Amino acid sequence: MASRIVSTRTWSTTFRRSFVRCGESSWDVEYLGVDREGGGLAVPYVNIKITREGATAAQKRELIQGVTQLLQRVLGKNPATTVVVIDEVDTDNWGIGGETVTDRRAPGR
Repeated sequence: MASRIVSTRTWSTTFRRSFVRCGESSWDVEYLGVDREGGGLAVPYVNIKITREGATAAQKRELIQGVTQLLQRVLGKNPATTVVVIDEVDTDNWGIGGETVTDRRAPGR
């Protein structure tokens, strides 16, 4: 997913901020510390989708840290600008082979 500056807001003549949209989130460009030259942004965006089955906050934290470290090690990406989003999807809303995961896991199948 490409990241791009979607808006610039000016609250006064000395306070101006640009925001980048990554998926459904907006990030303050100054906060991310990214370079805006060339019109593009190099903000790595990773979206992890898992079924909602009790992943703990600690497990999600480990996933976010692990993916961030992997992008740094393999691709040389800056961890400070790496965005990781975890979406949890109910098994009724996740389909495989024309069936929901709930139905596929039903007893007696």
